Amino acid sequence: MTDQTTIKMNPVGRGSAIGFAALQRLYDAAEKIRALAPWDDLWETDIVTLVYPDRPEPIFCSMTGLTGQNCSVRVYAGYDQMAGFFRLTQMAEGELPYYIPMAYQNCLTCHFGERQELMKEDIEQIQRLGFRLRSQNQWPYFRSYQTGYFPWLIDVDEAEIMTLALEGLAEALRYMQQTFLEVDFEGGETLYGQYDQETSGWQVFAGVMPPIPMITGRVMIDDELLITELLRQKQTERQLELELFYIPVPVEDERIPKPFYPRMAILAERQSGEMLDQCMLELQDKNSEVLMGILLQHILEFGRPATVFVRDDITESFVWDLCGRLNIQLETSVLLPAVEAIEEDMIQFVSRG
Repeated sequence: MTDQTTIKMNPVGRGSAIGFAALQRLYDAAEKIRALAPWDDLWETDIVTLVYPDRPEPIFCSMTGLTGQNCSVRVYAGYDQMAGFFRLTQMAEGELPYYIPMAYQNCLTCHFGERQELMKEDIEQIQRLGFRLRSQNQWPYFRSYQTGYFPWLIDVDEAEIMTLALEGLAEALRYMQQTFLEVDFEGGETLYGQYDQETSGWQVFAGVMPPIPMITGRVMIDDELLITELLRQKQTERQLELELFYIPVPVEDERIPKPFYPRMAILAERQSGEMLDQCMLELQDKNSEVLMGILLQHILEFGRPATVFVRDDITESFVWDLCGRLNIQLETSVLLPAVEAIEEDMIQFVSRG
């Protein structure tokens, strides 16, 4: 597998425009979290919810590092980003291929790691601040994880969100630790931190986790002539697997500011494992149109399958209406053995190239 860390950062670097005062505030907030060491007590699924009155949606925080390794704070700015976290949580019981999470992860992360994990831009920021570095597993650095993109330095806007999150998180954690506040995380509660602008203070309490909206819309077919033609196709006993995945080999393109992971759509027969169709997407291509197009083309050429398996509610929303109107059973399955075998082969091929 290609070593992803060989991707070179832009010399200008995202994050280079962050002012000194903002950078100082960011690292000070990270130091507060390091001192509180929330990963000593909290699991990754124990969520802290921060409410700022001038933000339309909460900021959610999750901690990792309960084993003493890979200590970090993940920041989810709003419901859409948090929905990706819950999708991965719901899939956790299955043995997912290592590259699948990149299709859902969308967050900012404050890492506390070893010196060798930092890039030169991180070191330059630390030196610029005169920040006192700690021992092993204590070096702070920040990354932006966006769906389909290589982890990158945070920019000015992301630094502001990260700072708000870490400052609010520190207040909530400190209150919880000092007052021995009990939060029933397993029972569906979250630790709330609510900022009061009038008093410039924080209200911290345990409460029910707010509902996280998942997929709210579905792709609907309004071409009745096409539906009529598709219904004329014979119904087969085939079971198909349909998926769009990101190949974990980052590439660079002058049209976008950071490396990205190529997207590929796969249609395979579940019983035999045979690949029936595939498509490498261009930057401008829409996931829904490509996946729908692959399935439509197959039906027109080979007939209507008995069942279509997809991995998540996102892909389900793309083909739900089509499958329903064509009497095709639509199933969601965490594991897709046929497409996963093909994906592994594709990844090895691209890596060698």
